[in-house]
Amino acid sequence: MNEQENHPLDSSSEEIRALLSPPPPILTGFHYEDMVDFLKLGEVRQYQNGDPVDETEDSGSPTAFMVVSGDVSLWGDGIQLTRLNQGSFYGEAFLFKRETESVTLQADSELSILIFKRFEVLTYFKKRPAKLFNIFMKNIIELQQGKIKSMNQQIVQLKRRLLDQHQW
Repeated sequence: MNEQENHPLDSSSEEIRALLSPPPPILTGFHYEDMVDFLKLGEVRQYQNGDPVDETEDSGSPTAFMVVSGDVSLWGDGIQLTRLNQGSFYGEAFLFKRETESVTLQADSELSILIFKRFEVLTYFKKRPAKLFNIFMKNIIELQQGKIKSMNQQIVQLKRRLLDQHQW
């Protein structure tokens, strides 16, 4: 893997301005300052096209990540499950469970992601008004609902293909 050096996000960087225009869905309803403070929790990791992406933490602590720039594909059993791009947030269940999903991630272009650690995110919200955590949780639920809707659509398409193949 040609992973470049990991580093914190510079709050005055072009990356933040680009990422917040428009704001990613996970940060919907946040004030600008809260968005920037949340993003600064993340550790930047960069990858080259074709690199496997490691979104885990050395300590084994649950993590989530947000795509800052580029594209990344999620693979399961050799099948591409989805592709994420700028502003996409993956691993949102890291707040609720200690183990991570078993998928393979691969950079589809030059890729920059922010890694968020469970403990740091929970600590961040403990120091903020409860309303902000409630907004974050609502956003997580909406992301999950969107993923379920997308999976349901994929299942319907696959079933239609299977039924069409067997009706000859």
